Amino acid sequence: MSVDKSKIVHAIEACLPNIVVRIYRDKKFKICTFIRKKRHTEIVNRLRKKQSPINVVFLAISGSTWKYEYLYKLMLADSAFKPIVLVCPQVNFDDAFMRDQMDKTFDFFKCRGYNVISSFDKKRNIFINLEELHPDILMYTNPYKGIFLPQYFIDSQKYTLPCYISYYYPTGISGYHDKLKAFESALWINFMASTAEYQRAIYKTNCVVVGYPMFEAFKNGSCYGKDWKNQEKKFKRIIWAPYHHIFPDDDQIIQCSTFLRYANLMWNITEIYQDKVQFVLKPHPLLRAKLEKHHEWGKERTDAYFELWRKGKNTNLVEGEYIDLFNSSDALIHDCGSFIVEYLYTNNPVMYLANSSNYNVNIGTTGIEALECHEIGFSEKDIVNFIHNIINETNDVKKDRRTTFYNENLLPPNGLTSSENMLYVIKNKLNI
Repeated sequence: MSVDKSKIVHAIEACLPNIVVRIYRDKKFKICTFIRKKRHTEIVNRLRKKQSPINVVFLAISGSTWKYEYLYKLMLADSAFKPIVLVCPQVNFDDAFMRDQMDKTFDFFKCRGYNVISSFDKKRNIFINLEELHPDILMYTNPYKGIFLPQYFIDSQKYTLPCYISYYYPTGISGYHDKLKAFESALWINFMASTAEYQRAIYKTNCVVVGYPMFEAFKNGSCYGKDWKNQEKKFKRIIWAPYHHIFPDDDQIIQCSTFLRYANLMWNITEIYQDKVQFVLKPHPLLRAKLEKHHEWGKERTDAYFELWRKGKNTNLVEGEYIDLFNSSDALIHDCGSFIVEYLYTNNPVMYLANSSNYNVNIGTTGIEALECHEIGFSEKDIVNFIHNIINETNDVKKDRRTTFYNENLLPPNGLTSSENMLYVIKNKLNI
């Protein structure tokens, strides 16, 4: 019978005074960090002597959080690297959702021509070991331990160089770096989106400021309008992007979802403006699964609601990649933390739906500055007024503030793109 060592450690800690536990954890953290740093140095020395290309494995769990497209392409074009995408299971949901998510993610990469494989080997009916791919560098797309299989998480990686850049633009959420202290300290390189993020980091030794990858995604991304329906006359295009924290026990740091409050209203609004505005529902990837478990919604109501948006005369449903959607839109209405900054790359009008008067608590300095580029919606009246101004192209009171924020926060350093900066740092450390 296997023994869960972590439970034993927690049980022992529970019997000790708090000051003893803090000293123990601090000593343990320092020792583990020292060992990892020494190990990384050994791996780097080995790779500097390697004659064959460096194997880079990108660990992906969804297309919507994929931020490495241009780094992957740069590596693919560089003979020093051999990149591949490994589609991993998201294990914090039930098996059916996990497998459906894996299939969608695999198709996302396959249809775009990536070198991609699934972590699930159907012939052997097992999830493969990373060692089978002989990775030299691992690029994480998500930092949370409970999402990955244990064998894929950073704790288990002793012979590779793990790297990460946030899948959303860090806004200085209170407790963010403290919560991820163990993950960040285990990284070979912790790529940072901004100087402000670097200053907030607890463990700075492995941090490098490179900019945020969405810069080149929006700059070079398509604007075909493929997610909008063809109509006889040109309508204004507005996105509604609701977040997934709909349960009271969701992350207490980020209690921001307004979906349950506005779901019926937003559909009614689409009907009111059916001859003037086209709307797209862009839900967070986890919202559907959570609604299916909600006592007032469930699977049947959730499916029916999403299908209404997909089939509507002036509406659509987009659950995957969103660069073209953002680039081809006129405005966004949302309550999603990652979009607070990301949509500002378009410099289009944007409204943040607040769930209370304390909507900006715990968001942090960068997030507050980004929210100052938003109009804040507290009610149906606020939403309607915002849409009215979009239709009539009037009263864009935040335009100058958005432009200033873009110039001061969203341009990557060194005159390079974020991906170019990341590749330069990796090659420089490996003497390539």
